[in-house]
Amino acid sequence: MANTKEIQKRMKSIRDTMKITSAMYMISSAKLRSAKQKLEQTEPYFYALQGSISRFLRHIPEVQNRYFDQKKEIPEEEKRRGYIVITADKGLAGAYNHNVIKMAHELFTQGENNKLFVVGELGRQYFAKEGLAVDAEFKYTVQNPSLHRARVIADHVMDLYAENELDEVYIIYTKMENSFSMNAEKMKLLPLVKEDFLHPAPADIYQEEIRVESSMEAILEHVVPNYVTGYIYCALVESFASEHNSRMMAMQAATEESGTPVVFAAVSDPVSVGLVDSLEAPGSNLTGTSDYLDTAAVMNLMFVQNPDLQKVGLLYDLGQDSAASAIESAKAYLEDKGVEVIERTGTSVDEIALAAQALVSDGVEAVFTPTDNTVMKSELTIYETFAEAGIPHYTGADSFALNGAFLGYGVDYANLGVETANMIASILLDGADPAATAVKTFDNGTATINTEICEQLGIDFDELSEKFAPYCTKVQSIVTAESFDDVQ
Repeated sequence: MANTKEIQKRMKSIRDTMKITSAMYMISSAKLRSAKQKLEQTEPYFYALQGSISRFLRHIPEVQNRYFDQKKEIPEEEKRRGYIVITADKGLAGAYNHNVIKMAHELFTQGENNKLFVVGELGRQYFAKEGLAVDAEFKYTVQNPSLHRARVIADHVMDLYAENELDEVYIIYTKMENSFSMNAEKMKLLPLVKEDFLHPAPADIYQEEIRVESSMEAILEHVVPNYVTGYIYCALVESFASEHNSRMMAMQAATEESGTPVVFAAVSDPVSVGLVDSLEAPGSNLTGTSDYLDTAAVMNLMFVQNPDLQKVGLLYDLGQDSAASAIESAKAYLEDKGVEVIERTGTSVDEIALAAQALVSDGVEAVFTPTDNTVMKSELTIYETFAEAGIPHYTGADSFALNGAFLGYGVDYANLGVETANMIASILLDGADPAATAVKTFDNGTATINTEICEQLGIDFDELSEKFAPYCTKVQSIVTAESFDDVQ
């Protein structure tokens, strides 16, 4: 039987392992969210490219191009095939690497002239150990996928295809069907198959005419490489998201199996990133506190400043997951008060600037923006538009107010820290069950008012601070600057 010292040593080892697995879980959850956002922002462009190819082929189906040459004169067993294989740089991600490597290995052994182009250190090490033909110059990481990296990869394999060193090019990656299902997929990149693009348009849809100034061959020489680049980029991002989703599941399983409760702090939206089933019932061996924006609290301040509001604008990016629930809450709150709601959106600084001008033309009396990165990046561009029109801009973080918004509202993090400690004490000392302990959110935060905008709007800061005091933990002031370092 183990003695007390050995048991204590084992307990400490489990706790240390738990710290590592829970930290890896949190890191992967953040990276997963970022990857999903990247994918949502880039997919429309590449779908448009696919649609353009379809239009060209629909009007000129007889066009001949090397990217559509199926090379039927070469027997299947003699074709030289290149496989781009996307693996991870490291393990601890469940079956993620195993599934992709298994598929690639099986496909590789089906021919004698195949070549591997492996993305990810773990895959490179595996195939090198197996003695398979891996392109030695092809060394790319899978971390933080970028369009530039996708273009470099595409250029490399397309050059080999153009020089007739490869007859076909495939990509093998992991597709995330949902948060619990990920499958290894194989997609043929080159040559393209015309039938995949020739979808008959409905009879009642207008069929535009296309006049080609240059040759169709020249157009396809430009469009197809971009299409292939786009598909490789989407596969990189999808694999990156799948990797971190697999790692999250593996780390969560390791965490829960250890029996050690986990308490997180200041996670903005623990439901959408998959940490908990719901705020009320986390459903696993972890719970914590959230700095999730309490939209009603911001709305209350808006009506304290102007009780007679009749028309309010909502400015946000439709692609920002973090903004979705806050916008829905704001609409419900305003509609319940009988206030007209005007929504304007954008996905870039230029589009947000146009949306801000549109809200001014709409005659809104106030504007609300939740925690939204796109609008945050645009604030220095748009704040004068609202200020000159006499429209206060209420936002979900003090960084907005720093960049010129009238008000930024956020959680009091000192209070959040105290409540997190109280939750830990309740679990350890009182035996509270983390799975049944609701994630704590906060409705009494800090209001940061930009005094320069306040003055420009003709609002007295001291009077407004007194009005806001019952609804906030603290009211503080700030002036317009690019960063907090500039106002120290």
